[in-house]
Amino acid sequence: ALDSGPGMQVRYKNIPTDFELDNPDSFRREDESDDPLFYRTPRLVGHIDAKAHENLIGLYDTLLPKRGLILDLMSGYQSHIPQGDMSVIGLGLNADELKQNRRLSDFVIKDINKDPILPFEEETFDAVVCDLSIEYVTKPIELIKEVRRVLKKKGVFTVSFSHRYFPPKVIKLWIDLHNFERMGYVLELLLLSEGFVNLRTYSIRGFDRPHDDKYFPYIRQSDPIFVVYAEKK
Repeated sequence: ALDSGPGMQVRYKNIPTDFELDNPDSFRREDESDDPLFYRTPRLVGHIDAKAHENLIGLYDTLLPKRGLILDLMSGYQSHIPQGDMSVIGLGLNADELKQNRRLSDFVIKDINKDPILPFEEETFDAVVCDLSIEYVTKPIELIKEVRRVLKKKGVFTVSFSHRYFPPKVIKLWIDLHNFERMGYVLELLLLSEGFVNLRTYSIRGFDRPHDDKYFPYIRQSDPIFVVYAEKK
């Protein structure tokens, strides 16, 4: 518990948790307009504070391969991938944000809620990261099956989230869940999509918020980070 934090890290007695994934209401959103309309205005800021960003990079430095090709799924202005010999392809909705993301080698514009099929060949990537975005996905099983398809064998898939999100576009199910239940939700998605092994969770919490952060001193703790990760069979 001290290492990884508590949470729904395994199924209870191997019984699937009922997150009502077959209920259309689970994936409804306050704003059901096309996502490219909502994201057409660039948001040239990080979506977590600087310390949380640093912490996530530090964790990924231990999880992600040191070389190869990485897909930054639902990417934007800021990636959380360590510097190194890895090439990073971003897939997102706003070209202005992606152009200014210095960690990306290239990018693709794609609305995965409209069509979750990823525009890449099978076994293209050594790793796929989905940071601070799974809460907006309306067809998560279909998308994760696509992630599995484009990952190389033993490739790493990571999903991270915090406690912040855009209310108009977050799915209803996400709002109803506690942070550690959200870990369980992501784990269940990976299990239901099949093809992943060595599922793990990790949480990073309790750090001080940087003094130069715009929310300090009103919020004194850094944004928490919750990560679920696995390998392709």
